[in-house]
Amino acid sequence: MDLIPLEDMFVISLTVLTKGLIIFGGSLAYVFQYKKIYERQDASGFSLFVCLTLLIANILRIMFWFGKRFELALVAQSIVMLISMILMLEISVRTNRKYVYKTQRASYIIYVEVLGLFALLSEACLGFPQLKQNCSRRSTSGMSVGMVLVWMVGDCGKIAYFIYENSPAQFWLCGIIQITIDLLIMLQVYCFGKSGARSRVQLPQTDD
Repeated sequence: MDLIPLEDMFVISLTVLTKGLIIFGGSLAYVFQYKKIYERQDASGFSLFVCLTLLIANILRIMFWFGKRFELALVAQSIVMLISMILMLEISVRTNRKYVYKTQRASYIIYVEVLGLFALLSEACLGFPQLKQNCSRRSTSGMSVGMVLVWMVGDCGKIAYFIYENSPAQFWLCGIIQITIDLLIMLQVYCFGKSGARSRVQLPQTDD
């Protein structure tokens, strides 16, 4: 078995080290911040907008990779950063919740409820772009009916689960919206399919 030359081993080690720093280096700073929040049980000194900025930036970077491939280490860096920001959000929100003043309690509760509603509404509108596109085209050709049926079955299952687990109202409310959109899409399949079939019927030609 041939030994790897010392020079090549040095280059490989340097490459691995460099990629490791690229992947984990950016998130390393937040280990110290996480530790400080954990020790003090107070996240008031850390801005959550840092998390928001990095979450958006790294999600967009991953989307960019699908359109134009670049170094995988940079994709891995984004994934690690997303995980880091989720952890930072979790500990920050959990600790900040303990220090909400009584005078701010009502506002905080409203904020949380509205936040949950908007978060779930974004998922509830999953089928809306498809519904709108079908309306614009006046056709459902090219759209998989099976996909919509799976959506519907999944949404029905989710609502049953939400009710069984007594989940917050936002969950089953948004589930109802999802099922409504699914039903409207299936109605489009029926209506546009029927009108399309009529348009394909050729009238018999009559001689002058």
